[in-house]
Amino acid sequence: MAKLPRFGSIRVGLAWAMAFVAVAAGGSARATDPASAEPADPLTAVYYRFAVVEYCSLADLQVASGFERARDRILADAGATEDVHRSARIAGWTAADLEWSNRGLGGFRRWCETEGTDAAAGFRAETTAEMP
Repeated sequence: MAKLPRFGSIRVGLAWAMAFVAVAAGGSARATDPASAEPADPLTAVYYRFAVVEYCSLADLQVASGFERARDRILADAGATEDVHRSARIAGWTAADLEWSNRGLGGFRRWCETEGTDAAAGFRAETTAEMP
């Protein structure tokens, strides 16, 4: 039977224990920071918010309909070309993916409780808003 390597020092053991406690407490320092990574551009932001909703499994038909209405309203207001639209779509989904990865093990739960539920509620409200 092969011998397991000894890590030999109490400092190494303490470092592992502290890392375990940090992960169990929420993943990373970023996980406790409620600051949003939502992009400033409205078109990119609507894609970011919908990606958050998707990551958090909060999407349903009403949320999807609200997203489509919000996206279509922003596109109509901005008069964006297809290239601008495509770039915004990619940037929004990429920002959400990076933020999900940045949240750490278990840290995305708080993200879903805050940004995810807020985004889903906003899209639901969009379905009841009057169209111009």
